[in-house]
Amino acid sequence: MTLKDLPIGKTATVTSVGGEGALRQHFLDMGLIPKADVTMVKFAPMGDPVEVRIHGYELTLRLADAEKIEIDKIRDTITEPMRPQDARPIFHPGLGEGGKYHVQTGEPLPPGETLTFALAGNQNCGKTTLFNQLTGSNQHVGNFPGVTVDRKDGAIRGVENTLVTDLPGIYSMSPYSSEELVTRRFVLDEHPRGIINIVDATNIERNLYLTMQLMELDVPMVLALNMMDAVRKNGDSVDGATLEKKIGLPVVEISALRGEGISRLMEKTCAASKSKRSGVTVLEDCALGHLIGDVKIALEGQKVENPLFHAVKLAEEDELETKAHPDAVKTVRAFKDTFRDNVFGDDFEALVADSRYKYITKHFSSAFRKGEKAMKGGLNRSDRADKVLTHKIWGIPIFLVILFAIFHLTFSENFLYLGGLFPEGWVSLEGTAFEGVFGEGGINSPGVILANLLGLGTDSLTALAEGWLSGAKIEGEEFKSFDADCVTLNGYMGADSVNPFLKVAGERDKSVFILAKTSNPGSGELQNVAAGEGDTVYGLMADLIEKWGAGTEGKHGYTRAGAVAGATYPEELQKLRARMPHTFLLVPGYGAQGGTAEDVQYAFQENGRGAVVNSSRGIICAWQKTGKNGADYQEAARAAAIAMRDDICRFIAIQ
Repeated sequence: MTLKDLPIGKTATVTSVGGEGALRQHFLDMGLIPKADVTMVKFAPMGDPVEVRIHGYELTLRLADAEKIEIDKIRDTITEPMRPQDARPIFHPGLGEGGKYHVQTGEPLPPGETLTFALAGNQNCGKTTLFNQLTGSNQHVGNFPGVTVDRKDGAIRGVENTLVTDLPGIYSMSPYSSEELVTRRFVLDEHPRGIINIVDATNIERNLYLTMQLMELDVPMVLALNMMDAVRKNGDSVDGATLEKKIGLPVVEISALRGEGISRLMEKTCAASKSKRSGVTVLEDCALGHLIGDVKIALEGQKVENPLFHAVKLAEEDELETKAHPDAVKTVRAFKDTFRDNVFGDDFEALVADSRYKYITKHFSSAFRKGEKAMKGGLNRSDRADKVLTHKIWGIPIFLVILFAIFHLTFSENFLYLGGLFPEGWVSLEGTAFEGVFGEGGINSPGVILANLLGLGTDSLTALAEGWLSGAKIEGEEFKSFDADCVTLNGYMGADSVNPFLKVAGERDKSVFILAKTSNPGSGELQNVAAGEGDTVYGLMADLIEKWGAGTEGKHGYTRAGAVAGATYPEELQKLRARMPHTFLLVPGYGAQGGTAEDVQYAFQENGRGAVVNSSRGIICAWQKTGKNGADYQEAARAAAIAMRDDICRFIAIQ
């Protein structure tokens, strides 16, 4: 039987965990481990996904994933009466902050050297909120090298020579997702002087799973217990002093949202980071403790940094580590051949995850104390809302009502149906700049009002033009964005949509290309429509482009306003060339779309100038015609470009 089939309110014991690679590792990281008890909480209104409770927290799984978890010993969920606990605020003396319970070694950091910190924690634990509190406006955003995962760096306000990096939210240091890889590589390769591990104080046991892994690094670390305001609001409490004593790290209670404890956190982080720290592991007493110790000694002999972390990952047979340390793999495999656990067999990944969760439950669960409300089984605000919004009968109707309300508030021209409550014209904007913006009676929805406001003038288009063709000025300093040499525009909205771009192009020595006759098969549905006596829409557009560009001619006689004219319609192309003597043509459609060199010749003037021919797929994808795997991409693209040039030059002569 699988977890998918577990009835609501029933509890079962996990017997095996299926899946492979990243999926299976994430199951283990979430606590879905053999011998673990799991309770089915509820199904979504449509039946998928499901919510289960394991290790004291709720986890949502797709049915397809739940089907990979084997269970047995199905039984009624027994809620044992909880003993009254003292949930009064607990004084936190900071026992570990002076190094009594976390060992500091090595020489202090030289004065004046920059202290670099990494913010690490689970998703939705408050990392970004804390980062904003620490840095304020002293931050910049970019990407981690080689990936699209965002990074944010910033100097800490009020603390000189500091730099903090907000790492992606992760649940473990496994190498399966881009976020996990980024965090892992940053703490290993960038050598931060300290790690601020943000822990959601309302869900300590789940968050400490990542903490156990970070502790294996030879990096000073401080534990930031975030959301303490929520803990107090729920009537609960956290014994920070006990937690600090048992975990061996400085522990600081904060509320990033309210700005509580931030200065104290930085004091303790800066103090801890000025000395070195040796990694420790909670796996010393598990069945793999001896193996981890042997591998660590071997790595130390090879002068490997963070040997304990790498030793644990090798014991898990982490794919990155097995490639990096093939000699150590032999030791792990030899141990695996002789080891067999009654429950886990030789599944080292599951054994490590189980050992960590057992350690957390045994040593740290007592640090979190439930208040009177929780003792009586009371629900918090979120749980009460979930009980209604995810109801199997009422959930879908409520969802549809909310969806309709959002749509109405965004797009309706009768905002909240006020048009029926107030007489027409109760607010008069006739003759003002805002006429037609707010609607009759001033009751358009926010979305409609915004759309109308964007059409009031050219300010927004000018800003857009500057963004594409140059950059934006902030407090007198210009920041480059796209900084393109030219941009393609749709001129069928008239001069209002073109002039702001032409103005910026003139200031920046750039150009624009405006659609006249496009190369796509359906272009004729509008562009070839008759307009006037013997004319067409695209012909009138050609006249407008020539007109809009007048006065911006360069030394070769072409204006800054170019035109798009497709190679797939050679007759129309020839007419456009004659009609726009001062307009440079951008000619798409050559190659893949069917345009030939014989067709594009009509885009050029007698001197062989006045046009540029575009072939995207024919050049970019030229390697596909070589029968190879893309390794010759550059050579294939170059050969295709040269062939295209020579093909066109058969029909034109450049003077």
